[in-house]
Amino acid sequence: MAESSTGPTTYMKVSAWRDIYACQPELPKSAKGTLAAPSGVRPMPTTLTARDHNRQRRVVSHAFSDRALKEQEYLLHKYSDMLVSRLRGLARKGTTIVDIYNWYNFTTFDILGDLCFDESFHCLENAANHDWIIEVYDSINKAKVMTVFQHFPPLDSIIRSCLPSIIRQKVRKIFDFTRQKIDERIKRNPDRPDFMHYILENNHKGGMTRDEIDATVTVLVLAGSGQTVTHKEIRDATHNDPTNVTVEAVSSLPFLHAVLQESMRLRPVVPVGNPREVNRPGLSICGVPVPQGCRVSIPPKTAYHHPSKFVDAESFIPERWLPDAPPRFSADEKEIFEPFMVGPRSCLGRTPAWMEMKLILAKIFCAFDVRLAEELNVGNWTDVKIHFVAETKPLFVALDSKT
Repeated sequence: MAESSTGPTTYMKVSAWRDIYACQPELPKSAKGTLAAPSGVRPMPTTLTARDHNRQRRVVSHAFSDRALKEQEYLLHKYSDMLVSRLRGLARKGTTIVDIYNWYNFTTFDILGDLCFDESFHCLENAANHDWIIEVYDSINKAKVMTVFQHFPPLDSIIRSCLPSIIRQKVRKIFDFTRQKIDERIKRNPDRPDFMHYILENNHKGGMTRDEIDATVTVLVLAGSGQTVTHKEIRDATHNDPTNVTVEAVSSLPFLHAVLQESMRLRPVVPVGNPREVNRPGLSICGVPVPQGCRVSIPPKTAYHHPSKFVDAESFIPERWLPDAPPRFSADEKEIFEPFMVGPRSCLGRTPAWMEMKLILAKIFCAFDVRLAEELNVGNWTDVKIHFVAETKPLFVALDSKT
């Protein structure tokens, strides 16, 4: 346990996941560290009360049902195949070096644009991010300053009142774009079985307001974009043919799953904790009473990198996650690893995230021989700045086409 005069009290015990995030009644989310949309509403992931979160989650959850995921699977294939095609074009004349992080991001943004708006962002076609995506990331970088001042009232209100109008206009422009795209999506194809179809179809009386839908869809697009494999395992399952790569085929590859687990352990998408407010007396976390009014959380990156939790905690060793892991990893406290959170606010996108990551990675390794271009990668890939999420930086790899 670690205490801070301005930040939350943090824990690194497995039982803290349950005590903080899965207790009943639910602890409210802290308002510090997050911002509302320009309309004043909060998207589903940042709602403060259990009542508001559950109301929105009941609507959004239909977009992640087994039926919905099955109907949307073709989009994963469409854009992962497009990714392979674009990379093959670059590698046609021999070894080519690419920033694979950028290309992966292009793919996931195109998938999510299609799922939310019935239109991709055309990132893969243009080999560049859409202007809206660039604006969003720029705004996130600026918003982090606002969240710092939330801890020092009344500076918060003073800084907010002095915020340049150009920043306010930029944020408003981001949400206006979302509203425009949703309007176009509804007019163009109301029955298409994508995210918006399921959200609108199940948005009954007492569900979500239009402002809440706009804010939540903006977050969905961002949350779903942004996360060395044994060739033999993939080759045996797919016969080195990307067309044989299916969700079913890659779901049963233990080493592929282990690689993704180890990647998310070393570089969690959300490295800092999600603070909760202790809103009642008598609450204990990890057996220790916590005063009412405290903020509490688990900091994922700190926990996942701590030597008391994982052997060789700073090393990339996927084998630690295998059922027949070497004996030296028996000391790993793997239960501390919760990349998609726990409790009633756990990530709705857990299943499609695994599907997408495995499908894209398997298709790349079926089509290419891949190696790190170590001479171009500066520093450790796990050492990144943190805003609300981990900052992105290039990851250069050398590709040689197999066909």
